[in-house]
Amino acid sequence: MEEEKKFYLRVGENIKRAREAVNLKQEEFAILLGLSRASIVNIEKGRQCPSLYLIVKATHVLKVSIEELVGEVYNKNNTPESILSDSVERKIKLVQQELNDSPGAVDKLRNFILENTSI
Repeated sequence: MEEEKKFYLRVGENIKRAREAVNLKQEEFAILLGLSRASIVNIEKGRQCPSLYLIVKATHVLKVSIEELVGEVYNKNNTPESILSDSVERKIKLVQQELNDSPGAVDKLRNFILENTSI
């Protein structure tokens, strides 16, 4: 149970970070997701567990990947691993370096790679 609490706390922190990165207030984010502001506060503090549907909806609103919100998953040996393949992540990081971390260009390229890569 403790692992589950830590997981939802991490998800909430990631959602908050992503929301703030796009300059959305909790109230605005809540409206876009069809929730109350109190629900957003509780999710961001790890007190409320967002459904998979809500997480997917949040990725579209925040323009981030599921991995950015959920983070690591655990394989059958209980070892953390990335949802995205390492090779895709390496390519994205190389492109980011190459483009001098230009946020707009990196996001477009990341979305293109993710949409056109079978994982």
